[in-house]
Amino acid sequence: MFKTSFRFFWRNRFLTGINIFGLAAGVCSCLLIWIYVQNELSYDQHHSKNNRIFRLVSEMSLGGESDKMGLSSYMLSPTLKKDFPEVEQAVRVMPVNKQTVWVDNKPFQFEDNFMTDPEFFQIFDYDFIEGDPKTALNAPKCAVITEEVAEKLFGSARGVVGKSIQYSRLLYKVTGVVKQKMNTSHLQFSTLLSISSLATPFMEQLSNDWFYMAQSNYLLLRKDADIPGFQKKLDQLRDTYIIPWLKTVNSEGKLQYFIQPLTAIHLDKDFKAQYTKTGNASYIYIFSVVAIFILLIACINYVNLSIATSTKRSKEIGIRKTSGADRSSLFFQFITESFLTTGLAIVLALVLAFTLMPFFNALTDKSLVIPFSWSLLGLILFFLFFIGTIAGSYPAFYLSGLQPLAVLKSQKSQGFGGSFLRKSLVILQFFI
Repeated sequence: MFKTSFRFFWRNRFLTGINIFGLAAGVCSCLLIWIYVQNELSYDQHHSKNNRIFRLVSEMSLGGESDKMGLSSYMLSPTLKKDFPEVEQAVRVMPVNKQTVWVDNKPFQFEDNFMTDPEFFQIFDYDFIEGDPKTALNAPKCAVITEEVAEKLFGSARGVVGKSIQYSRLLYKVTGVVKQKMNTSHLQFSTLLSISSLATPFMEQLSNDWFYMAQSNYLLLRKDADIPGFQKKLDQLRDTYIIPWLKTVNSEGKLQYFIQPLTAIHLDKDFKAQYTKTGNASYIYIFSVVAIFILLIACINYVNLSIATSTKRSKEIGIRKTSGADRSSLFFQFITESFLTTGLAIVLALVLAFTLMPFFNALTDKSLVIPFSWSLLGLILFFLFFIGTIAGSYPAFYLSGLQPLAVLKSQKSQGFGGSFLRKSLVILQFFI
């Protein structure tokens, strides 16, 4: 059976090559889209407590205008920890402008710098190469840097804890080096600085202004916390703190807080004034539909080419049937050829995907890789059985049903069914 299939492939190298390359292009496109969609849906899933982590978002009305923001008040985290027993931990994350960092009188520039509270690493999971996550940000003038930053500043990610780096005129001591997982978290940073490094007058100013929205607040709720009930308690916080404060500053503004699940942040574009780069949930649906359409087009190409070349196999089928071959054996012969063609196309698709990945990353502005995982194996098996069965069934059914007497007399091998199906598939293909 396999010998017969490969013999036919070799005799019809050009048409076989078209079939294989057409399927490979479709599978490669679907594979790249699948990797992109998987990545978009995986943001912040790696944090072990992700189902208990929330960001505080704000809806602020001032001067008759209302805005939804991913930022919230400076005093929110300490207030929530003090007043609400459901809150296990709360931290502020305050962005710092692009900084020039000096090491041994050499300047380096880094974006994505933030100030945060010492409990940051009690909420979020990061792998420390050096340093202690429990104490890394406890004191003023402490800095936790990523492995990439450490290698740029010191040439190595090890042996740098305790060394000094200069931000503008201030010296910070490196207290930790972490591995940064790219394209998996909405919060990408180069450096985390201890928030206690802020000047005392500035901290006092922030502590007395509930409308100072220059940071985000993140919560870790306890396992037994009533999440809907906690949302209602946020209204109490507004009544207790914000409304009295508005009266003292003679403001008629309004401020309401809401909790947003950590894993929902990346694809939520409803909030303005946030320092994170968000994705777009619409792209997920659009690209998924595109992938399905591409796969259908590849299958339609295969079916049409198989039916179109049936005249080349008609005499072979007629001779085999007159020699005693039944329809089932011929059917499995053609299905086997379909699976072999699909298998070769998948191998070529993987080669194409590896080759095109750098260009795909440039297009999507990501650093994606093809994951060697059970999910990838499952996808490959799905391609094999879906394309092999769906695309190969009708040609196998059609070819195995040819009548030997009509074929050997060189009568037309295509009946109304084959012609009608091909025309229908071409119409569907152009529609897609």
